[in-house]
Amino acid sequence: MANRKQRRQLASLDELIRLEGLRATDRAVEVYSAALALCLKDNLGFGPTRAQRFLGHVWQLFQDVENGYLSIEDIQTAVREELGINVKRGLKE
Repeated sequence: MANRKQRRQLASLDELIRLEGLRATDRAVEVYSAALALCLKDNLGFGPTRAQRFLGHVWQLFQDVENGYLSIEDIQTAVREELGINVKRGLKE
């Protein structure tokens, strides 16, 4: 059985792992958002205002995931059911 000091160290380690996971997710969203913005501009003619509005919606979804309001699986299921797209492969089924 772990003593009090060991339990505190484990709790600190768990929190560090959680925070690093959030940082990694934020970075992935940041990089993917940049790719989305470029595609919106180049392929769909979005200007800065529309692209920023779109990216705001994307960031809000990830904030909702981070806050526990929905999960990545919820988003994938909605995209699959409502659009017929399996985002794991990025192909229309």
